[in-house]
Amino acid sequence: ADPDAGAHAGHGDLHSLRDSDVAELASAGAGTFDRTALSLLLGHLHNGIETARMETAGGRDPETINLAAAAVRTRQAQVQRMLTLIA
Repeated sequence: ADPDAGAHAGHGDLHSLRDSDVAELASAGAGTFDRTALSLLLGHLHNGIETARMETAGGRDPETINLAAAAVRTRQAQVQRMLTLIA
């Protein structure tokens, strides 16, 4: 990973995992851990979908655009599955 904090600045300033998120997960009890972990993972997947959509909308390389479109499809399926687990 690039150690430069601004390396991913072009990703639209999407939410990233904060120390408070990790602390919330660490303090989650047995009854809330799974829901907390799924909620954090859903946010991560959402960010991946949004980043891939930026590429499909503004990308120039056809192979990269195709990869991004595939990522959107697979991530959306993962989100749907997780939403059934969290419900």
